[in-house]
Amino acid sequence: YDSAAVFHSVSSTVLWVLVLPVAMRIRSRIAKLSNSDLSRFLTNDVLKGGILLGLAQLAFLLFASIQCDANAKEAGLRWQQCRRTLFSQTGLGGLVAIFGIIKLVSGVVPLHILTKHTVSMEKVVAMNVRLDEAVQFFGLGIATISALFLLGLYGAEGDFQSEDEEYFVISVMFIGMGALIINALWKGTIIRRQMRREQAEGIERDPSQPIMDANPLPLLQGSSFWVYVGVTLTTLYTILNILAALTGSSNKIYGPLSSLAMPVVLICYGLRIFCQPTKRSPREMWFLRLHFMSFSFVGEGVWIVVMLVEKDLGAAAWYFGRLCSDSLSFHFLLKLRAAVGRLPPNDLRKFLLDSLFTGAAQTLMPMLFVTFKATTCMIENSLETCESTAKSSAFLSVFIIAWWIMKLIQGSVRSEWRKDIGITIEAIARMEVSLRRLLQGLLTIIVGVCGVFLFSTMSAEETSEELVETVGVVGFLCATVCVISEVYSVSKAQSQKLSESANGNRAPESAPNEERPVSEIDGGHVVISILLTSSYTVLNMSYAVLMQDWTWIIAFMLMPLASTSMVMSFMMKPKRTDAKYKTFLLLHFLSFTVLSELGTIVGNFRTGHDTYVYSLVLKVPFWVVLWRELSKRRIYAAKLNPAELSSFLCNSVLVKGLSAMGPIVFFAFETVSCLISQGDLHSSKCQGTSSASMYLSMYLWVLFTLSISRSALPKSAQKATAVTYSDMASLKNLPPWQKFQGLLLSLAGFFSLFLFSVLGVETERTDLSLIAGGGGAICMGAVVMIGLTRGAAPMRPGRNVEGEEEERKGDLVRSPIEKGRSDRAISASEIEEGMVLASMI
Repeated sequence: YDSAAVFHSVSSTVLWVLVLPVAMRIRSRIAKLSNSDLSRFLTNDVLKGGILLGLAQLAFLLFASIQCDANAKEAGLRWQQCRRTLFSQTGLGGLVAIFGIIKLVSGVVPLHILTKHTVSMEKVVAMNVRLDEAVQFFGLGIATISALFLLGLYGAEGDFQSEDEEYFVISVMFIGMGALIINALWKGTIIRRQMRREQAEGIERDPSQPIMDANPLPLLQGSSFWVYVGVTLTTLYTILNILAALTGSSNKIYGPLSSLAMPVVLICYGLRIFCQPTKRSPREMWFLRLHFMSFSFVGEGVWIVVMLVEKDLGAAAWYFGRLCSDSLSFHFLLKLRAAVGRLPPNDLRKFLLDSLFTGAAQTLMPMLFVTFKATTCMIENSLETCESTAKSSAFLSVFIIAWWIMKLIQGSVRSEWRKDIGITIEAIARMEVSLRRLLQGLLTIIVGVCGVFLFSTMSAEETSEELVETVGVVGFLCATVCVISEVYSVSKAQSQKLSESANGNRAPESAPNEERPVSEIDGGHVVISILLTSSYTVLNMSYAVLMQDWTWIIAFMLMPLASTSMVMSFMMKPKRTDAKYKTFLLLHFLSFTVLSELGTIVGNFRTGHDTYVYSLVLKVPFWVVLWRELSKRRIYAAKLNPAELSSFLCNSVLVKGLSAMGPIVFFAFETVSCLISQGDLHSSKCQGTSSASMYLSMYLWVLFTLSISRSALPKSAQKATAVTYSDMASLKNLPPWQKFQGLLLSLAGFFSLFLFSVLGVETERTDLSLIAGGGGAICMGAVVMIGLTRGAAPMRPGRNVEGEEEERKGDLVRSPIEKGRSDRAISASEIEEGMVLASMI
């Protein structure tokens, strides 16, 4: 007899009994909505928010506990070794479920009332909020922080070390869920009163009319509340830094805590400096300088004195260098603050909303996540064991802050000057950029690669601290050079514009569509793609000759990246139809497929890996079909009009191709991190991660190939086979092949969620992983074959797109949220973007 379990079951039953009548009452209200509101509710809230997003998140959370339980059984351990993951899954699942239910219930509220009671960023910046909005803001903030902490705990194997740790995790769970519930009840009560008041007064509103703020207020500075927050947190950090310096090695808590808190404190310090840029009185400037001295001079000065007392001159010189760097940074920030204060009102408002506060929120979320992940490692093991994880977290936070600083620099430019300073994707496609900008882009890629590698090492059991420091320092130096280059570009352009304005020589205003359409991508991009695919071929041929396993392992991890690069190079010059260029493409394709597969087959035969040979032979028909279909897509793309061709080359080929390469690199680094942690290229504990990485990378490549094949068609042909959320909700207008394709994509997504949960887990490859990977590969292969032959084919004769569009307009489930705007279509490219986003998270 377990009294606690009985009480839990009885209380859950009573809760569901109480929820049932409330749900039935809400359902009856939903039935009374107008056609447009009901359409919006079914498509946006039920289908997209509830099924496609909510259930997918819950399924993803479920798989980590299953994987942890399987690993524990394989190691002969009990399920208690998975309590950390199980508790984090329960907390995150509860937060996702409560948030989804709140979104569903919000669907019965008229849009104008819901918009009125939603806290805008402008109100947060000015702290001009009502009591209900303040409760909503802080409630969502508490729930977000709780979710990030549980997400950092997610995937950690092992039982709790003490009851206090277990109670702390449970408290975080209930605090987050309680904040959401209180927020929903408070907001719901106020909304219900307004709905009843409007109903009693007979107020009716046309849902097609736009919702405008009745009294828009100019936003020229933020609230003093953010100044107090910045000063308070930086002062607490200074005290913590002093304690860490004075206690030294005798106390191992203050030092790691100050390292983990530093990125968050820097965000708050940035808000404090730029929150009120129009204040430039002598008193304000003296206060800024005194605040900096207390934040930097005192903190770094204590370390310098302590190191000099201990006669550690090297460490003292390091902290003195940091002090000089802080002083130079403060001088630059004051100049940037003065430039922001001179912006016109509209540009200043946009800077405060987008660059400063929205950018700070976008920066703070990933920083808190990596910080909580490092904190979880410390709780799970010890401070000494997790020193490399803490360093990875600190370097990642610095990279993210560098990105925010560049966004602040770009936001300090007047809106009419930004188009002359910025670089368009068309200019990148034609390689019409200066050498300095080209080097800056290369350094930005290096920073991204270093960040991806450091993030992958955070889940490894053991990582060399020297390797983490080397990669982190390289990324930090590259990020510093990028920031300096951005400052130089903006300063030079602003000085030129100001001098032109002073002399009365205004440059002619450029038309919005002045950018020339791109007919082909520059040959430099083609050369880079050729080099990447050729490296894969060389590695496979080296494996056949040398029979060194490391060549095959590197080629194995490089294959998805090289495959993506090969498809991109195929589509970069669609108008080149001469025999010479076609022969070049054929040789490139044959070297990538035939030579690479031949080298792998010979190498595996010579090393006795006969199992891989048969799987490689089965890929030959796929390559033949791919060559045939890609050749067709080049012909279709060459027939596009100049605007569509330019959009295809810049967005579909270049942008989406590079976006797909990002997570592929991350998946590969997960395998590299595991191999480095184990210190053995043949370690069986990396088989699970390497298999999951390869399968997920190939799924992403398949989606990219399908997306680029579809984008090569004219807009009319794409519209003929487009699938909207309304179509998915009703399933009335979809042909059987699209329904079957959707079913296969759903199964592949289900398998992908399981493979995502395996990433970073150092364990042997299980039968469940093979089933998930193989099942997903079969589904994705069928999806791309259907897409290439049916879904991405030219518009079939007799298909009246306009007539079908008019027929769909009479469907109740169609979603005319905005008057005159058609329903948005969902495609493989959108699924690819979602997969990219999920892998980045």
